[in-house]
Amino acid sequence: MSNQTALRFNRGLYNNLRTVEQADKVRKSTSSFDIFLKKAAELIREAGLELDVGVFLLHHHFVLEPQEVMLESSNLVENKIVTTPHRADELRHFSPCRWACRDCICEPIEFSTDPCVSEVSKQLELSNFFEEYANLVSQFRLNNLAGLTVVRRKNLPANTGQIYVERSYSRDRSSVVTIENERSFADDLIETTWTYSRIIAGCQKTYNCVTQYGCVPAPEPGGLHAPVPSGHTDMGSHVYVPLCRPHGCV
Repeated sequence: MSNQTALRFNRGLYNNLRTVEQADKVRKSTSSFDIFLKKAAELIREAGLELDVGVFLLHHHFVLEPQEVMLESSNLVENKIVTTPHRADELRHFSPCRWACRDCICEPIEFSTDPCVSEVSKQLELSNFFEEYANLVSQFRLNNLAGLTVVRRKNLPANTGQIYVERSYSRDRSSVVTIENERSFADDLIETTWTYSRIIAGCQKTYNCVTQYGCVPAPEPGGLHAPVPSGHTDMGSHVYVPLCRPHGCV
């Protein structure tokens, strides 16, 4: 995808998003959110996108500087996914992976180099799904809370019983996702992604395979927690819990 998309990226929109803790608090106090999730599930299934996209709780990781965008890339040698700020004019081979909706349109807030993301993003661009989803978000007045995310990845697929653990590091402004055992992260999860799959390999037949993230504080070397601009605890973790095995690129 041309880097013109990233050059038009609205940093103000990203930087003004809530922290994940703030967003979770607002979500839990918003009675219409659960109703919205059901309506979003219907829309996603009708579009045949249940293996591809999900609802995303809008929040930011770091404050971006001018010309910066958040870019996700895979490190297959170390078996992890890393998201860091990059200069938009230096990007090559990337696609939007998360969007915020306002004024009945969806605007990208994060990007990825994963080929599955590219495939899904192109599919969305050629359909009217963005408009339909943005209209639904506006109907419920959740523009500052409910976003859209690509949930399909080719690189680093997790198996049953495994989870993606995301840790944010303020020193180098990076967010690192690794695959770990689910049992280690069973409590204190903040849900930030909801997916809706009829059936995924290795999963029971269900219409509610809920994907979760969580903030699990972890101490820095020396036992100290350092606050970061996003409101996350330095080296705190988001835990991505696929209750079903993720579906890879076909």
